Amino acid sequence: MNGINRVLSILLCAAIIAAGLPFFVSAVQTKIYGENVIAKEGKVSFDIAVQGNTGVMGFRISLSYDQNIFSSPTVKKGSFLNSGSFETSAGTGKEGSFDVIYAGTKAVTSDGTLFSVTMEYTADNVLSSSISVSFSQSDTFNEQYTDVSFLCEPVTVSFPADEVKTEVAQTSKLDTAVIQNYDQDILSVVQDALDSFGVRKIEDVPQEQQDEFMARVKEGSEYVLSFETIEQIEDGFALSVQNDIHDSLSTKDIEEDFNSVVRKALDEFGAQNVEDIPSEKRQAFIQAVLEGVAAFDEELADEFVRLGDEDILETIRANYSGSAPVEYPEKSFSQRITDGIYEHKAIVISSAGIVVLIFTALALYIHKMKRRKEK
Repeated sequence: MNGINRVLSILLCAAIIAAGLPFFVSAVQTKIYGENVIAKEGKVSFDIAVQGNTGVMGFRISLSYDQNIFSSPTVKKGSFLNSGSFETSAGTGKEGSFDVIYAGTKAVTSDGTLFSVTMEYTADNVLSSSISVSFSQSDTFNEQYTDVSFLCEPVTVSFPADEVKTEVAQTSKLDTAVIQNYDQDILSVVQDALDSFGVRKIEDVPQEQQDEFMARVKEGSEYVLSFETIEQIEDGFALSVQNDIHDSLSTKDIEEDFNSVVRKALDEFGAQNVEDIPSEKRQAFIQAVLEGVAAFDEELADEFVRLGDEDILETIRANYSGSAPVEYPEKSFSQRITDGIYEHKAIVISSAGIVVLIFTALALYIHKMKRRKEK
């Protein structure tokens, strides 16, 4: 009987392995970044590439950009991706961001270009701009359908000096040669103005001082010279803070800490998603999240406090890996890809089940034959 037991043990182990029951998460982090950024004659093109690839069979990558600068994005699939579904929301009418989703038939294990992006731009009073890159953890996986973590870096686009249009360059007190980054410049200049007015947020600037506040900000930055209202400055500042928060989460490798804090807060408020928090409980929810963030990174918590409550809530939602995917009016490409992934998983699981049945039947047959011989 010992021989039969050994055979059964071996067959059971083989069946378990075939069924894909154990899951292992790689400690190696894969980098997603922009390369070959070329801005010329009203168009910018760049590749979104992968480095340190440990094996990816599906992903959802999102790009967010300043719609006052960029428009009409188009996306082309990278040549090294294998056959499978490749979809994008670029050009669907949603401005300011788009998603790229891929679900292959086998894992891609080499480094290379995932996809290429081309956008039109208008460089009015702007020398550079940052395009944020993020990913959805629930839609990014390897051949075993185990989560693959990405470290996403923003794409910085610098515009040719002769294309930068400015009608007030001669009167500006800022040396444009030292401006390297749109987001950091906006953050610095607006924060200086907030400090000088003794307030924490732009919405706290008194009505009678708003014109003076705008003049102070415009005096310090070429980037906001075209802004005509304090609301436009507030929107530009919020976008820059949101980009900065996303970059901090990615570069400091604290995304899991952040996700843990948000999950805990959601549990406390009895919600599954950030968008499910009732309006009367949003401030308390935000407070709970920011207290949790401050426990592991006080500087990051201070970044959030620069924003209004609605922007804080949206920033939490956008950076929380458990957030629901972006949905579009009709059955979205993301839902179609998700349906395809679940169908693919069902095939794999069904196949594994068949393997288990075959091995079990074989084991029973051997056991039956052994008993006959003993008789």
